[in-house]
Amino acid sequence: MTSKERSAFLYAAIVAMGGFIFGLDAALISGTVGYITREFSLTDVQLGMAVSAPGFGVLVALPIAGVMANRLGRKRALQVIAALYLVSAGWSAFAPSFVHLVAARFLGGLAFTSIAMAAMYIGEIAPPRWRGKLVSMTQINIVIGLSGAYFINYLIQQASQSDARWVEVLGLSQYTWRWMLGSEILPALLWFALLAIIPESPYWLVYANRLDAARATLRRILPAEQIERHISEMLESMRLSHQESVHTFGTQLREIFSARMRVIFIIAITLAIAQQSTGINAIMFYATTVIEQLGIGTDAAFMQAIWFGITSVVFTVIGLLLVDRLGRRPLILW
Repeated sequence: MTSKERSAFLYAAIVAMGGFIFGLDAALISGTVGYITREFSLTDVQLGMAVSAPGFGVLVALPIAGVMANRLGRKRALQVIAALYLVSAGWSAFAPSFVHLVAARFLGGLAFTSIAMAAMYIGEIAPPRWRGKLVSMTQINIVIGLSGAYFINYLIQQASQSDARWVEVLGLSQYTWRWMLGSEILPALLWFALLAIIPESPYWLVYANRLDAARATLRRILPAEQIERHISEMLESMRLSHQESVHTFGTQLREIFSARMRVIFIIAITLAIAQQSTGINAIMFYATTVIEQLGIGTDAAFMQAIWFGITSVVFTVIGLLLVDRLGRRPLILW
């Protein structure tokens, strides 16, 4: 790996941390369900609202994520997302009421676009031969974040039952769920700080007609003789993209539902429904509660949730290793 490729790898690794923060944010709530239900005397509906609030946030954010990335630039958009994660984590940890908790988690849901934004930035900054591997870093970080959340919840829950002086001083036994949600603050702050290191996406700089700035960024990640060719390829890509975008929204909608696209449309919808119908999100958000209801005890439930996370990491790695060797269809069928 050359020094320029190492730079690209560093920038991609920093941006891919957004996947880790997403995993933490999504799964930390699983350990707090019992605590927040008791503290705020929540009904089942209210508990569902508190847990699912980020889902509503991402529904609002996704349609405007692309516009924000084009208006602000990829780097600035990522920094806004990191700030949302940070504010959401702090607000959730100190939420004085159920309403505040729902609002804080909704704000965190707005930041869930970090996955799409990270993939966009990495795809635009990575050298061609490393692009696929670097983009996959985000997916790996997501499952590591999920697994990390279960592990953090377990450690905090175990520490809260200790009689140690430091546990009393920190209020771990009294504010257990707040420490769980607040554990996201440090990684979110670190990600926000590290994003200052990355350069702006060269693709966006070309899009903004800042060609000299784009060349300066490309000098960090590409050999000098490849820069002008890369600039020309980006300009051609934008020209073609502009021609396609001339079609109205109605025309694009009719094309999606046309006979030519019907099979692709059905496959996409079927895969999306099938994935969610497995109940993966219910387990992710309520892992500890589900296991505890089997009657094995709270401590064991927190411990078993860790194995859910480890399993997701192992099979994500296996999937990424096999997807190019076996193909997409066999893995989906399996």
